[in-house]
Amino acid sequence: MFDNISTKFSSIMKNLSGKGKITEKNIRDAVEDIKMSLLDADVNLRVVRRFINSTLEEALGEKVLLSVDPGQQFTKIVYDKMVALLGDESGQELKLKGKDTTSVILMMGLQGSGKTTTAHKLALKL
Repeated sequence: MFDNISTKFSSIMKNLSGKGKITEKNIRDAVEDIKMSLLDADVNLRVVRRFINSTLEEALGEKVLLSVDPGQQFTKIVYDKMVALLGDESGQELKLKGKDTTSVILMMGLQGSGKTTTAHKLALKL
C-alpha cells in the first residue's frame, strides 16, 4: 500500500518539477491525483477531504519565491501536510476514550522499526 502511494506521489511530483511556472490548473490536477491515490489506498474520506482542502488552500495561497522552483515549493507543501496528517515529532498526549471502553491504537512502520517493542512498552505503561 505504501509502495503504491509512494510511486504515485513520486509520479505526481515529477510532473510538476519540470515546469518553470505552476498554474492553478496544474495544482488542482496534482491535488486531484493525490486525492485519488489516497482513496485507492483506502484512506478515510473525511481525512482525505481535510488533507486535500488544506493542501489546496495553502498551495493556491502560497507566494512562490522566485529563487525556488515552483514544483519544489508544492512538494514541500504536500510534505508538510503529510507530516501533519500522520503526526509530527512533537510529543502529544495520548487521548483514550476511558477505562470502561476499548481504545484502538494504530501502530505502523517498516519491518524492524520497533512496533512490537513500542506496543509492549505502551501496554505496560497503560
